[in-house]
Amino acid sequence: MTLVWRRLVVPDDITLGSLHDVVQMAFGWKDVHLHAFEDHSGGRYAPPEDLDIPVPDEEEAVLADVLPGTGDRMDYTYDFGDDWLHRITVEGGTPRRRG
Repeated sequence: MTLVWRRLVVPDDITLGSLHDVVQMAFGWKDVHLHAFEDHSGGRYAPPEDLDIPVPDEEEAVLADVLPGTGDRMDYTYDFGDDWLHRITVEGGTPRRRG
C-alpha cells in the first residue's frame, strides 16, 4: 500500500460538498466516481441521490459543524469500486474575525 497525502487549507465554513471539489482538484481527479464522507460517530454525508440509503446532504453539512475541533477526523471514500479511502484531519485553525 502506498500512502499519499495532501495538506489543504480551507475555511471552516466550507460545506462538505465544496470540500469534495477541493479534494478532487488537489488529486487531479475529474469527479467521475461516487463518494461519501463518514465521521467517526458513524454519520455519513454524500449527495443524497448517489446512495441507496438516506444520508444528510453534503451541501448542507459545514466542516466546522462536523469536525469542530483540532484533531477531529473523518473518512472520505472515493470510487466505491476501488474504495480509495482518505482520512481528513483538522490540524488547526484561526479564529474568525467578527465585525
